Amino acid sequence: MADDYEMSKRFGYKANSNLVIQTSQRSRENVPTGEAESLAGRIKYKMGDLANKRAKPKIKEKKHVKKKSNRSIVNENDSGNILDLDLRSAGNSYTPTTMETRLAYDELLGILTDILGSQPSKILEDTAFELLIVLKNDELRDEEKYKKCKEIIIQLNNTTYSDILDKSRRIVDFTLNMEEMDDSQNKQTEEASEVAVIFDESDSEKRKGELSDGDDDSENDSDTSESDDEEDNDYDDDNEYYEEYENDVTLEIGKDEAENYLNDENYSRDNDYNENHEHSGYIRLKNKDEYLKENEDPDIIEIRKLDAYWLQRELYSLFQDADKSLDMEKEIISILNLEDDQECENSLVMMFNYEHFNWIKKVLKNRWSIYFCTILGQAPSDSEREKIIDRMRNHQKGSEVLDLFSKPSLWKNKDSDFFKSINKYIEETTGVMTGLDDEDKNLITSRKPHGKLLDLERIYQEQSLNLNLSTKVVLPQGSERIENADYDSITIPPSKRQIKEKQRLISIEELPEWSRECFRCVSVSYLNEIQSRVFETAFKDFEENLLVCAPTGSGKTNIAMLCILNIISQFIEPQNNGKFTLDTSKFKIVYVSPMKALVSEQVESLRIRLRPLGILVNEMTGDTRISRSLMEMTQVFITTPEKFDVVTRKSTDGLSEKLKLIIFDEVHMLHDSRGSVLEGIVARFKKSFTRLVGLSATLPNFIDVAEFLNVNPKRGLYHFGPEFRPVPLLQTFIGIKAKKGFKKLQLMNSLVYDTVIKDITNHQILVFVHSRKDTIHTAKYIRDTATENGMLNLFFSGNNNVSREIILDEVNNIKSNNLKEILPCGIGIHHAGLVRSDRKVVEDLFSDGHIKVLVTTATLAWGVNLPAHTVIIKGTQIYQPERGEWTELSPLDMLQMIGRGGRPQYDNNGHGVVITDFDHLTYYLSLLNQQLNIESQLIPKLPDLINAEISLGNVQNKRDALDWIKKTFLYIRIIRNPSLYGLDIDEIIDKSRQDKDLVAENKDALEEERDLAFKNAVESYLIKLVETALDRLETCKLIQYNHKDGHVGSLMLGRISSHFYLSPETIQDLDKQLLPNLSEIQLFRLFSTCKEFKFLLVRNEEKIELEKLVDKVPIPIQGVGSSNVDGNDNIGNMVDLDTFTKVNVLLQLYITGSRWINAKLTLLSDLHFIAQSAPRIFRAIFNLAIKRRWSTLARRSLKIATVS
Repeated sequence: MADDYEMSKRFGYKANSNLVIQTSQRSRENVPTGEAESLAGRIKYKMGDLANKRAKPKIKEKKHVKKKSNRSIVNENDSGNILDLDLRSAGNSYTPTTMETRLAYDELLGILTDILGSQPSKILEDTAFELLIVLKNDELRDEEKYKKCKEIIIQLNNTTYSDILDKSRRIVDFTLNMEEMDDSQNKQTEEASEVAVIFDESDSEKRKGELSDGDDDSENDSDTSESDDEEDNDYDDDNEYYEEYENDVTLEIGKDEAENYLNDENYSRDNDYNENHEHSGYIRLKNKDEYLKENEDPDIIEIRKLDAYWLQRELYSLFQDADKSLDMEKEIISILNLEDDQECENSLVMMFNYEHFNWIKKVLKNRWSIYFCTILGQAPSDSEREKIIDRMRNHQKGSEVLDLFSKPSLWKNKDSDFFKSINKYIEETTGVMTGLDDEDKNLITSRKPHGKLLDLERIYQEQSLNLNLSTKVVLPQGSERIENADYDSITIPPSKRQIKEKQRLISIEELPEWSRECFRCVSVSYLNEIQSRVFETAFKDFEENLLVCAPTGSGKTNIAMLCILNIISQFIEPQNNGKFTLDTSKFKIVYVSPMKALVSEQVESLRIRLRPLGILVNEMTGDTRISRSLMEMTQVFITTPEKFDVVTRKSTDGLSEKLKLIIFDEVHMLHDSRGSVLEGIVARFKKSFTRLVGLSATLPNFIDVAEFLNVNPKRGLYHFGPEFRPVPLLQTFIGIKAKKGFKKLQLMNSLVYDTVIKDITNHQILVFVHSRKDTIHTAKYIRDTATENGMLNLFFSGNNNVSREIILDEVNNIKSNNLKEILPCGIGIHHAGLVRSDRKVVEDLFSDGHIKVLVTTATLAWGVNLPAHTVIIKGTQIYQPERGEWTELSPLDMLQMIGRGGRPQYDNNGHGVVITDFDHLTYYLSLLNQQLNIESQLIPKLPDLINAEISLGNVQNKRDALDWIKKTFLYIRIIRNPSLYGLDIDEIIDKSRQDKDLVAENKDALEEERDLAFKNAVESYLIKLVETALDRLETCKLIQYNHKDGHVGSLMLGRISSHFYLSPETIQDLDKQLLPNLSEIQLFRLFSTCKEFKFLLVRNEEKIELEKLVDKVPIPIQGVGSSNVDGNDNIGNMVDLDTFTKVNVLLQLYITGSRWINAKLTLLSDLHFIAQSAPRIFRAIFNLAIKRRWSTLARRSLKIATVS
């Protein structure tokens, strides 16, 4: 036995451990240990409380059930604009299904934000999706995965890659495999045979209408499953949106039985489930005919599914781009209206670039239903809707659609409000509903009619869409277009000037002696050509309003100074000894600057120039508070449009009575979203004795702007084209065709580098980006790529050693580590986040020519005059916190940045490069080549502005409101371009001719009737606008409105809303929710629910940051429990973040002065927007509390308003 025991010991582990072969590879991750583990996130089917069981209706035979999976967030029966959708979880991006994977995904997006800088969520999600595809591909080795990830993110290093790899391993529910991707990529090729595309007219008769039905169900075969239990089925709420019975050849039920079957309550969702699962999967009822007709065409769309926004939702499902969906919708509607079927088909195919053939086939089969349902639903007024219905009656296909509207089955459906409203108008004008029973009629007519009010937001949205779609560009002679696979490039040569006669330059010595020092102190001896031409009107004609349109850099500041001196001359009395006396108590002057960042610099400039005259210049913005005594002492105020509007909304402002001159700098801001403020100011002072002066860039419709400012076109209007630019500018526009966000970003970086290398010899270059982080990312990309290509020596001009030594000396004083790293390479960065000393060093080095490339944000374009030979604008999307989204650059910013191109006295010409999306190429071409008209932005702000005038007492009835709106730029543009603002004048005139029975031979009568019809149509439209605004103000209890005689009067809420710049909806909500003893917790919650913040979404890349901050705020957040995210990323009770929580957190952290945000642009922008709004809102709450004598609430709200 002992021998046997010793023999067995030879096979023990200890005796053989030295023989174990150690692998050279890393041990596998997630190897089972045998311990109990959680299966959360690993099981597809829901069990326990998460399971949802419902009885399936009994039928005669056992059927196969085909389960279709649809993760789209768009409910095909929901109505609403595509812009209202939550875009973060849409499209081809990954959506987490568990709390653990959500946390890992949010951390991954946070890492990408640190690498790529603040980018639109779409770019970050596209990049994360591409990374997960690579990292989840088990067929790739680790080295191959790192190489492919490096191709996606060029800035990737080993440490960051390890972090990304760790997050990807925790994302266990990413199940996309490569085979499915290949199938989806090849799908378009298979679809190509399903539509007959004919471009040769000779073949159109032969092949017209050849459309193949195809097989749309084949792609879902893998999801087909059987149910063994006819009575009980489990439905996955995340994956199943509807069931469809198929292959059921034995189903035989009558029509009545089918109706009972489909309308059975057991087949619909119960109310509790509907309320608690707003975005979960649900059962969608199929139309009865689809069950009763076995061979029904699957491409035929039920009429009840088509509403005003069906087309937008379908386009969004194809492109995952809300703005593009809106743009394309209008063009598709115009195509569907073509009479020729073949032309319609060909136009759609070309529009979609020979893609999405199945979708085009479906649209063509439902062409007229889609067309008429869309234009009916989007009609801006009742009269327009009635015109469309009249047209449908006279149209063969339109009448068929009207017949479909009258089916009783439509009205009983819960989603049929759209059709109820349409049928209401049909019933009022015809007898279409005579076939319905009383129950159906009562159901339809119970809906309250809209009356004659307009949807202002919808009109404005349509205006913006039509403006972008109608933009057409005529390229100047000599332009060159180069097409590439990834982008198109258009180069426009500089404008050549044809000098007809030489303008005599005005010497400063020709001015009165008392005024000369205002120019000498800034070394001006002669006025330039533009200033000399304007001199007579600007300096000598007090009565004349003035509009000067000239390129950037042409010296409009001196023109403003001439106008100021003109006012001063009215109150100055020169004496014989060369001295003078000036009565400064009789006049006030306001200079309206477009940007708050410019105000401080302009104040200092004017103080230096006006100090010899004893004129006091002060800043008036939201950052400064001017006492009443200081306002009396000050003669010149530099302000912003919003601040000046707020001040003059109060009848006791002490400024309006003595105001003699208002100078509007950059008046083309009318086209910006802030342009409505300018319209309100001008309309307020238009009939007073105040001189109005507008300074603007070159505009195509300058005559309209001159009429708006009451400028005499013969004496006060001066227009100078681009040929007057001090330095001619060569323009290059690059439109990137890539659709994926990360590829677009890579192309932008590459194009910036190529342009820099091309122009850097003997020139300086400004690169404008749109976030602080992107300045250092772009600068490092240029440096690293130049180093790889051996081009870094180009970044030092002439005497390299001198510039290098100067830079190295300055580096020792730099505080920013990023700037220290990049500056020795001859590249600088500049943004508002740098300390003032660092910015000054960069500005001096660039001005002296020691650094040749400067990557900066737009603050440099506005705040510092640093021109360069070449200006590159990298991307045209910026984040707007007011709208909570990334939008296109405003014309104001674009013109200012491109205006920095070319250095006077150094360059013969400059070079401006704009890198944008291919879809926006035409827009920027028209903008920068004076082909984009300035349009009014007043309509969405109309109730606010009318309320301000009512509070002031300027508007006392509906007639006054109508007179006021005729003073605005909106009135002028409606007359010039009525169709853009929702007026179809041609149709109105044609109808008027038919009513009057005018004959064509009577040309004079026709012309007179045309003018009268046009005038009446515009007048009627303006009345509707006024009535809509007054009705909204009355509904929100801001005014008293007598509908009979039209008299209006301001109420307390209206005055508070006007004084504190709050929307009617916000002040109404505050009034309803205020209680006398609200705690600070409740006050912060109330603040976060204001309508001003409704667009501030919580983005995926922000969630981790915000969840960690919830516990750090001093005042608990109402309705939110504490989060538990420890340093090891373990999950406790995760906070369900919403907009209210985000606003609450950001406000409290701003008040406490916490420096916590680690350079996330969107959070910083949202923080500043909230901080700017907080004092106004809490002051309004304070005033409401004072009016109601609620002392506790008044004290608490005033305390918060003071510290915010």
